[in-house]
Amino acid sequence: MFGAICSRAVRVLIIDDDMDHAESLGYLLKADGHRVETASNPLYALSLVRQFAPEVIFIDIGLPYMDGHKAGEKLRSSFKGARIYAITGKVGRGDAPEVERGRLRRPPRQARRL
Repeated sequence: MFGAICSRAVRVLIIDDDMDHAESLGYLLKADGHRVETASNPLYALSLVRQFAPEVIFIDIGLPYMDGHKAGEKLRSSFKGARIYAITGKVGRGDAPEVERGRLRRPPRQARRL
């Protein structure tokens, strides 16, 4: 899945309050040989990023405590080494503009960098 984009194993952090989604994506990435950590909220993710030093971060837009945009900004300012991608489970009729601005549907088919 991710192997077409990345020729080597990378450290991936998945931030999603729906752990079924996070673990499913993590399973696919681990099957490609990547090291994966998951966080169910952005506050935990901010502490985890310092220890894990991810190279790629997938972040859900609709997170509790802090939305994915703000969390992404904090992650980018505190840890500049990772590529950050937004994901969302919202793909209803009224959500098309959000998807066009770079948010992804599950399962991810195309990634745009935040």
